[in-house]
Amino acid sequence: MIVRAVILDMDGTLVDTPSGIATVIESVLAERGRDGVSTAQVRSQIGRPLETIFAELLGEDADGPAVQHAVRRYREGFAEHVLPRAPELVFPDVETTLRRWRDSGMRLAVATSKIRTTARQLLAGAGLDGLLDALVCHDMVEYGKPDPEMGVLAAKLLDVAPADCVMVGDAVDDMRVGIAAGMTPIGVTYGAADREALETAGARHTADSFGEVARLVESFQHPDPDASGAGTA
Repeated sequence: MIVRAVILDMDGTLVDTPSGIATVIESVLAERGRDGVSTAQVRSQIGRPLETIFAELLGEDADGPAVQHAVRRYREGFAEHVLPRAPELVFPDVETTLRRWRDSGMRLAVATSKIRTTARQLLAGAGLDGLLDALVCHDMVEYGKPDPEMGVLAAKLLDVAPADCVMVGDAVDDMRVGIAAGMTPIGVTYGAADREALETAGARHTADSFGEVARLVESFQHPDPDASGAGTA
């Protein structure tokens, strides 16, 4: 496999936001009188569309006023408490790796369940916005993760066939997007989901750091000739 494009989740993959996200979600739930939801339950939801998260945790209709109010309160809390910390939240090796990939001709996109306004603010604050060729957000598709639409759109914007893309993410839904879109999914274990959950969801490879993601992707560009039988009679 020769990788021509890398499609990346953002929260828990490029930036260490899950703890802050969980704290904001918990504060919104407490406002709604649902302070008995565990942190583990909240963190297991990270990476999904906000309407889906609050519908499940509040036991309300995703289109109903309670969930829409919770989403607004979450976005206010995220802007106040998480966005200002963006520069310090970038995981090690992310910026240098993205720069190296861009310089080598790799096409790069972020596919996130955030809306465009918040995603752009976070990427700009983290100093990563100028390193991407495309950004696909929840408000750009009809169906959010784990539907493959987000991955398919990212590949289309990059002008790369899905089979030539890898999908990198920390959540089970990222793996499901990659599989359904015909991409090679790589799960990172330092975010929302553990290795077993990622592999069960379809991860072809897992990595414990972004540096390991880089080594995996770059190994695809230079396959071991012995593995393919090169040089045999």
